[in-house]
Amino acid sequence: MNYSVATSLFMRYDLPTAIERIADAGFVEVELWTRAPHLDATDPHYDVGPALRTLVERGVKATSCHAPFGPHMNLGSPDPSVRAAGIDSLRSLLEPCAKLGVETIVVHPNVAPQGQTDEQAEATKPLIRDSMVKAGDVARPFGLRLAFENMLSAGRSQPCGAMAQLHELVDGLADNVGLCFDTGHAFANGLDLASEVRDSGDRLIALHVHNNDGEVDRHWPPGRGKIAWTPFLEALRETRFEGAWTLESMARGDEDPIVNLEKTKAAISAWGPPAGADSP
Repeated sequence: MNYSVATSLFMRYDLPTAIERIADAGFVEVELWTRAPHLDATDPHYDVGPALRTLVERGVKATSCHAPFGPHMNLGSPDPSVRAAGIDSLRSLLEPCAKLGVETIVVHPNVAPQGQTDEQAEATKPLIRDSMVKAGDVARPFGLRLAFENMLSAGRSQPCGAMAQLHELVDGLADNVGLCFDTGHAFANGLDLASEVRDSGDRLIALHVHNNDGEVDRHWPPGRGKIAWTPFLEALRETRFEGAWTLESMARGDEDPIVNLEKTKAAISAWGPPAGADSP
């Protein structure tokens, strides 16, 4: 198991260049961002060849990718056509991801509208679960796993804001359907990261690791922000985590992505190897 870096850090570059920059920093795994200028599965003429050649030449593995998201493809929408659009969007990723060697696709399970009530949130649960079943079915022939991510609450009732909620939704589903734990989302939701890892159980197959101030989902490098990392890392070792260990900091405004990546490297150097099943 290795640390992976999300190519979304380098959104100012095309995908091969983003992979090059990450490899230059010494990383050997990436999570692919699946919107232009990176992997754009909505473009029928998109050619995975340049990205694949760069991965092979630099010895980098595309361990995971992040599926597109938004209200127009909300897997928990009461509108069946919107949910179908979400499944269609996922379906368009499957062949290019398989060609690039991706193992896991991270998926947002829903988009909770601002002001959503507890009753409205509860009503979306069977819709989300049905979408999870359908998504797992379309991904299975390609040998791909899906990791449904915990979402920001941000002042609304969110049925996917905590890992226990997500675990309940995926319980009993096919074994290619699992969970992704996003540290920044959980911390901004006021949750304890170590408890969230334990609540994920054996369905946890991917991580999105980044920091914030506990108020806004800022996607800062691990060393900048208020998260106390030791209990989280200990929980990963305790639960023997195995999966995509993705560092998902971003460069916003005039921030330099290379500087952000160097700050990320400095922070994880104190952690040693990725915490989980392979930890000493």
